[in-house]
Parts: sequence; C-alpha cells; structure tokens
Amino acid sequence: MIANTESLKHHSEPLAVCAEGVYKAYRRGATSTPVLSGVDLVVPRGECVFLAGPSGSGKTPLLSILGCILSADRGRVHILDQDVLALDPQQRTTLRRNRLGFVFQRFHLIRGLTALDNVCVPLTLRGTAPQTARQRALALLDAVGVAGEANAHPRNLSAGQCQRVALARALAGDPDLILADE
Repeated sequence: MIANTESLKHHSEPLAVCAEGVYKAYRRGATSTPVLSGVDLVVPRGECVFLAGPSGSGKTPLLSILGCILSADRGRVHILDQDVLALDPQQRTTLRRNRLGFVFQRFHLIRGLTALDNVCVPLTLRGTAPQTARQRALALLDAVGVAGEANAHPRNLSAGQCQRVALARALAGDPDLILADE
C-alpha cells in the first residue's frame, strides 16, 4: 500500500509500518547508487501487503530497512509504533528479535545446524528454555510440513524445504510483524 506523504499524516488506525520519504543508496568508493528514493509506505496492523516490482527495484533493501537490518539514509520509519531511526543498534536488535519475523530471500539458515536447531535459534536468543524451544520448533516444522526433516542439515534439504524451515524460524517467536522476501 503505497501512499503519498499527506495521506500518511491522516491515519487513525494502528499501523504496523509507516515509512515516509525513505532514501537509501549504496556507496562504492566515490560512487553512490540510489536504490530507494522517497518511498512512502503505510501498512495498518492486521493487513497482508505484497510488494511487487522488477528485479533491482529496491524491494529487498526496503524490507531490510523495515526489518531493522539496514538503516535508511533519510526519511522516517516507524515499525509497530517505534521510531526505528531513533533506536540505537542494540534497541533495533531487540525490536527485531522480540517483535519481527523475517524470511530471507536466500533463507540464511545456519549450515552446521539441523532444521530443528535453526528454528530454535530465535527462541533461545529470547531466553526460552531449551526443551520448550525444541517443542515449539517441532510444532512449527510440523505446521509447515517438514517435521520429518527436523534432523536434516540445510545442505540436505531442497530449496522448498529450506524455505519452509525459514518460515518456521520466522514464526517461532510469535512475531507482531512478519516480513518475507520472496
């Protein structure tokens, strides 16, 4: 749901995402390549929104900014009523760990861990007891149809199975907002 800046000021419902004038450029030496130029986005809580565009149009950088992985160069970004750009790196990490789920385009599963252990990671980082984390992870792997692969390592899984494990991992902490990059 892309909106102009004027409409961003008049939203009365609680918002999951409110971004105004987001600008991001990648720098290589003296060269700066803009990837986002003045992006506005409003997503009310409870909505499901899909971003579409050609390869290289900035979908992944935008999701990475919304997921507190990258910082915008300019603009305003509020995620779940928090001004992300005003947070220090530790506060962004805490927001990401406790309230966001992220499914990465290339999965980013930890190769040396089993599917089960990959899903346990966000839970243990939150302080969940190991046995409770394993039970939750197994239930999520079952929910996404790969419980039979719980002890397999990512290198032994198909791309589709890796995507399901990544989805289970994103859901593990019962996040308030899920961002999925393809």
